[in-house]
Amino acid sequence: MAGFLGRIRADLRLQKVILIVMGILAAVSLVQGCKNAVLVSQDFQWDAAKALTLHINPYDESLSPSGILDSYDFEKYYLQMEANQFPSLLWLLFPYTLLPPLAARYAWLISNLLFTAGIVYLLRKTFLRGPVRAFPVSSGGMAGSSAKIISGPDSFTFAFFMLLMIAGTPYRNQLGVGQHTLFAFFFFLLAVYLTRRQEEAEMSGVSQLARDGADGFGAGDSSEDAGSGPFSLGAALALSVCYFKYTLTVPLAIYFIYKRRFKEIFVSVIPHIVLTAFSAWWLDDSFLNMIIKPLKVSARLLGEGGLDFHSLFPMSGHGLDGMFVVICLYLADFARRLGKRSQGDRKSDTPSITKQGFASALLISELTLWSLIITYHRTYDFFVIVVVLAFMCRPECPDYLKYLYAAVLIGVFFVLRIFSENLPSKLVVGAVYYIFTFLLTSQGLLTLLRQEES
Repeated sequence: MAGFLGRIRADLRLQKVILIVMGILAAVSLVQGCKNAVLVSQDFQWDAAKALTLHINPYDESLSPSGILDSYDFEKYYLQMEANQFPSLLWLLFPYTLLPPLAARYAWLISNLLFTAGIVYLLRKTFLRGPVRAFPVSSGGMAGSSAKIISGPDSFTFAFFMLLMIAGTPYRNQLGVGQHTLFAFFFFLLAVYLTRRQEEAEMSGVSQLARDGADGFGAGDSSEDAGSGPFSLGAALALSVCYFKYTLTVPLAIYFIYKRRFKEIFVSVIPHIVLTAFSAWWLDDSFLNMIIKPLKVSARLLGEGGLDFHSLFPMSGHGLDGMFVVICLYLADFARRLGKRSQGDRKSDTPSITKQGFASALLISELTLWSLIITYHRTYDFFVIVVVLAFMCRPECPDYLKYLYAAVLIGVFFVLRIFSENLPSKLVVGAVYYIFTFLLTSQGLLTLLRQEES
């Protein structure tokens, strides 16, 4: 594979041909996704948010329809209300409820296209920066004279993977059904970007980097390493909004434990507490019901997932909840230990420049892979696995993981669609996905243990 990739990197004309082909595939996928978003989008939850603004309890109407919504003609655009979002999240859709259903669909489609552009931009500014030259910086603030190249996806690789993401079935379906993952993932990346931007400004006096072009954060930037900086209200608010797709972004928020951004995590929860209390008063229901009822609606959808635990290995709700808690606790502890180790490296007079950014890339890869299978997810959420490229570009990543990653991308983005996501295809692709996830997790744990022993 190395030789084949080397020939591609050396041939600019071949790169252009590949990107043109991928661009055509991405354009076709994008057009079809937009068409579906206008004609058949069902997951926007405009109906649930609109009911909430009308003082109608959307959770009661989802669990036991009373017929009160018949006069509003919601069924013309929404076949069945499935209010599985907490009320604090439904209020985020309030601006769209000011529009009629069809106009709101168009507005949500435009929003998702903007979120897509934002995701591409923020990925390049955060986890998928290009290769840069980095200069070692001692604890005394003195920069060394010798620079080392820190790995990251070059411009061709980044463009290829972004086009691959858009060309893949998960993204097309995500756009077409009007889901919220693009919205949530954008705001998660924005929170990461704002914290790193702040940390870079704080360290600008002691960190010397030569950036290639306008790629933004260098992969060897000390802002990659864990270390709490001044509180960022913008990051906290972005993190709060990103919980819209909480089954994805709550596990991803563990990344901020690694960054030692505990204040941001705490503040990000406050708006939801306030809005949940307000919603209880607004709907004349209890605070507890505002939490329990959305979960009851979600429980009815568990069997409709893609590659998650419950879809492939049906289990009781308690068993699934227990697995979620155990894995999240492990990931949180892993993030804490990585952060502690990274902070120790920053205080060292001889930091390992070649490993700067390694912990960040490893952690976000693990969090992304696990978040998609420990809770209910349909395969349209799996477009986010492009962020795992961050670790695949690291020199510490073994080749066998790169091969498995390629197999996972092909399986999730294309093979499942070819076989209409029938059970055999889900079992085969799921097996490859789980093997890859477990091996990458083991690789990360072994690396951490070796570093802690040294």
